[in-house]
Amino acid sequence: AMAAQNKKNIFETDLFQPIMSILPHDLRERDKRIITDHSRAVMFLVSDGIKPSQEKAGSILRRLIRGPVFLADLPSLAATSASSGLIK
Repeated sequence: AMAAQNKKNIFETDLFQPIMSILPHDLRERDKRIITDHSRAVMFLVSDGIKPSQEKAGSILRRLIRGPVFLADLPSLAATSASSGLIK
């Protein structure tokens, strides 16, 4: 996708841009990338029926969810996500 869209990195492609664009502008670029990457991974796991738990894939899902919690103000992020239509 990166080469086809003539972008410098994957976070500029149409796969990641919808998530990147709703994140607060005052976040560091590194933090935005982590939140975006974890969000996509969480969506794939949840769509496969994985639920947060203490075991196997569920524990990975928990860690992926927990990572961005420490990087951003989640109530603000959730409100932005809901109002942008990304989360329905």
